[in-house]
Amino acid sequence: MTGRMLKWSLELSEFEIHYENRRALKAQVLADFIVEMTNPSTPDKNKWRIFVD
Repeated sequence: MTGRMLKWSLELSEFEIHYENRRALKAQVLADFIVEMTNPSTPDKNKWRIFVD
């Protein structure tokens, strides 16, 4: 399978098209989802305050 991917990569590079690993795309989708669903403004009543000497 690796030989086939190398051949396709070389053929596509003639047109300045580069293969990007699929796992990297999945990681970016997860990162985008976390950023989108995270509430940036958390009320102070839900935060913990720790006092240290």
